[in-house]
Amino acid sequence: MDDWFLAELTLIWHANPVYTNIHWYHYVAESRYNGGEVATIAPDYSPSAIHADYHLPVRIGTDAALALSMCKVIVDAGIYDRDFVKEQTDLPLLVRNDTDRFLRGSDVSEGDRDDQFFWLDSRSRTVAPAPRGTLASGNFDPALEGSASSALRDGSRVEVEPVFERLKRLLVDYEPEKASRICGIHPDVIRKLARKVATRKTKIFIGWNSGNYYHGDLMERSMALLLGLTGNWGKKGTGTRSWAIGGWDGFVFLFNKTRLGPEAAREQLQSIYQMQSLVTRQDPTMTTEMVANAVAAISPELGGMGRMMPPAFVWYYQYGCKERWNNPDNHDPSMKRSFDEYMNEAIEKGWFHESYAKTYREVEPRVLFESGEELPVHKETPGHGGPKRRFLMTSGHNRWSIHSMNLINNIIQNTHRGEPFVFINDRDAADLGIGNGERVKLVNDVGEILIAAKLTAACRRVRRSRPPAFRPSRAPPAGGPCTGRRPASRRG
Repeated sequence: MDDWFLAELTLIWHANPVYTNIHWYHYVAESRYNGGEVATIAPDYSPSAIHADYHLPVRIGTDAALALSMCKVIVDAGIYDRDFVKEQTDLPLLVRNDTDRFLRGSDVSEGDRDDQFFWLDSRSRTVAPAPRGTLASGNFDPALEGSASSALRDGSRVEVEPVFERLKRLLVDYEPEKASRICGIHPDVIRKLARKVATRKTKIFIGWNSGNYYHGDLMERSMALLLGLTGNWGKKGTGTRSWAIGGWDGFVFLFNKTRLGPEAAREQLQSIYQMQSLVTRQDPTMTTEMVANAVAAISPELGGMGRMMPPAFVWYYQYGCKERWNNPDNHDPSMKRSFDEYMNEAIEKGWFHESYAKTYREVEPRVLFESGEELPVHKETPGHGGPKRRFLMTSGHNRWSIHSMNLINNIIQNTHRGEPFVFINDRDAADLGIGNGERVKLVNDVGEILIAAKLTAACRRVRRSRPPAFRPSRAPPAGGPCTGRRPASRRG
């Protein structure tokens, strides 16, 4: 976080750091002292919007459309970072046109690896294996455009093309004029911000709010694509940040150091290097990230805890999510099958454990492909609180003021006052007879909550004619001053 002040453009997206990251926000302010600009992308005029150079009041749940439209502008104008895209992203990797999957070593040669990918070398116009031990392209010049024919191990041939070619076709649907009708941001504003991202060191300040949306993964993947196209990764003043936990020595050190001090840290580092050496002995091309994934997969069994159990099973069988997830009203209509069918297929084919490696090689999960999400796209948020609710969620957490992870600091702890509350547009509240400070009942198909209402014109108004989901309660108003960040318009 200590390089935020080096950003030339900061996008505050799905976050409200003026409220929730008071002790970190000064880095964002310092970037403005250094000549940087700040844009807050949020449905409501939040405190963070007040202190930004630009406020983009995006329609609730349409952030992916906005990000992809900026990507469209950047690609069409040819102002993407071509060298970065070729070397540091998967956009030059080749995809088979018959299966829509990556061309893999096991497709090309008997006994070759599943994780060997290929690209089209612009110099020789041949299909060449992408290096596994490094991202550096070396003597190759990976093509981003065009197509080629590749021989397969059975002697047949297949047409292949770079992912970038597919991305260009996908982005046709996100012309600024089209995207504007989805996200509510003027096409000129989309173009202006896109060019700023492409020509400046850009950092995205993102919170956990996007993770509370059904299609939050598509939103975050679209943001990552925007940064990837413009080379805004791996350099000071660029990239994205969300939430960091653990001690200053690192999360692993926090539990494994036997004593305090730098010498214990060096010993722990040495043990990690030794473990990495053992894991890579059979495959020296494994990167640090590959080693970490491999160790994470086997560590539960090595520690005597048995196989790793995906949390989805617990939610599904123990927490009552089976019925909720199988309700078609709660799901994306592009999902071709019920959740039950996906779950049962995963269990039958053993996709949840490394001991089923043969299955992983022969049959790949199809969820992303069936729902058309091989590349990030925009999808409308399904009514997973109930399809007939009037209010919409703009933020997902019911914490108020500073993040609870910082409560060990007595000074910061004093910023917590009152109780959680919900922001409601003042005109919506007037229509429903809700007064400021009254308690309201938020209701959806899952449950309900009694919470204090705070009325504000800065909150996006909900324009629907359905019966109200909020209704005033006869309970007394909440006592004490309310300082919070509950959503402005809650699907309730």
